[in-house]
Amino acid sequence: MDLVSEPELQDIPLAVAFNKWDLPHMPKEKLREELGITEIEKTRPCQSFVTSLVTDSSSQLDDMFEWVEYKINERRGLTDKGSQPLDNRIPFMHRTISKLKSLLLR
Repeated sequence: MDLVSEPELQDIPLAVAFNKWDLPHMPKEKLREELGITEIEKTRPCQSFVTSLVTDSSSQLDDMFEWVEYKINERRGLTDKGSQPLDNRIPFMHRTISKLKSLLLR
């Protein structure tokens, strides 16, 4: 919360990964409330994603990376009028996301 409240990061989108979702857990909405995510969403773009590297079938890891990429493109003015990022505009971001995915999904 200290980092989120930094004035320099005020407009920066925040992606929250609920990892180890394959283990017993509290409901997602309760966890979002406990972590203060519902309050953060009032002041900046914020999205939470259920992730599990063990049971990849229900993981939203790809969705999280796509959302982060879209928000970066959006801030840079590189999105079209639709909801999809212009994929060829930031090749570095694609390489970084691919590398992160491969490391996390080993």
